[in-house]
Amino acid sequence: MGAVLTELHRYAEEHFAIEEAYMEVLAFPERAPHFRAHEKFRAEIAAISASSMKDPAVRELTAMFLREWLTRHIYGIDKVLEAFILESDLK
Repeated sequence: MGAVLTELHRYAEEHFAIEEAYMEVLAFPERAPHFRAHEKFRAEIAAISASSMKDPAVRELTAMFLREWLTRHIYGIDKVLEAFILESDLK
């Protein structure tokens, strides 16, 4: 499970860097709350990584956190950002 979290962290940082760069360059009006959501994700992954992944409760909480992240963030505020980027002249 540690390797999975390491890869998730690496991927998230790469993804966040790209998103955050777009938001800055395009002056995305909702960038502050979006950045805060990224920071919250980083903190959650750090807390999970510090936990014992041998504990079934920790694994269940991790799965629940990731499902919620996918639902609320990726299918929510990321879609708003996507629409903003696609409407931009700087795509």
